[in-house]
Amino acid sequence: MGLDAYVTCNCFEEGKLSNPPEPFTMDDVYRDEEGFLCSHMLDSLRKSLGYSDYIDRHAALNDRFHDWVDHACEHEDGEYCSEWVGNWAGAREFQSVVEELGGNDRYPVLSGLIPDSNGGCFPAELAKKAIEEIDDLVESARGLVFNSLVCEDSESPIWSCADHASHPILMGPGFEMGMEGNAAYFVDGKGRTLKSRRFRQDPIGLEGENGSQEMAITLHETGERIRSFDSIGPHGAPKVAREFWVEPREAPFMYEGRYYRAERIRSLLVASVETGNPIRWC
Repeated sequence: MGLDAYVTCNCFEEGKLSNPPEPFTMDDVYRDEEGFLCSHMLDSLRKSLGYSDYIDRHAALNDRFHDWVDHACEHEDGEYCSEWVGNWAGAREFQSVVEELGGNDRYPVLSGLIPDSNGGCFPAELAKKAIEEIDDLVESARGLVFNSLVCEDSESPIWSCADHASHPILMGPGFEMGMEGNAAYFVDGKGRTLKSRRFRQDPIGLEGENGSQEMAITLHETGERIRSFDSIGPHGAPKVAREFWVEPREAPFMYEGRYYRAERIRSLLVASVETGNPIRWC
């Protein structure tokens, strides 16, 4: 789960679509409030029959229309630009960067850019100002120091967190693990919250059929132990015994000097300026 976004093209409004398949006509096609191309004919059938009967009787007709929509112009699915912004933890990390560098006082548009959940849109009228702000943010963020969760066999941080932020990283039945400021936190099935700046994971039993590996987490400071339903990380690495600790890192959200999440958001903003259409979150 995470946050995706797209900006629709204007090919429908500019008359640049290919002709729809029979029995549809261009007069039947319209754009709905979420930016999707729809058919008045299909809407009427769906309303009169109910969704279940509609699919039973007209699935082929429905598929024919939407197959055309996907390739009706040079933009696949009618999307001028489409980006994966990130998982929700990544989206919150971006918000933390904005906040650490001045928040609403310095970045009034970026502070309200990322939604609280999937859905909704960001108005095109604010996109130009947001581009100016994000360009300033990327340059300023290069010297920003975040607390980073690292481990002994990986150079890249597993996660990073601002001093006054909190981010869940791993959540499952009876367990939650994340970062809060300069420490990792763990919540067990009893509701206890334990914090640590250094800890170790050790496998318990065999790996599950779904690929998960139960772990015993031992906190360095107190020796307390807690069970996790899976490895803390790194993502894609073998799920083995491993030491973790929190240390300060300069701009850990960047890779080789580039802030890719900010670049993806900027691409959406540029598309919004060029088309005059809003960014739609999904």
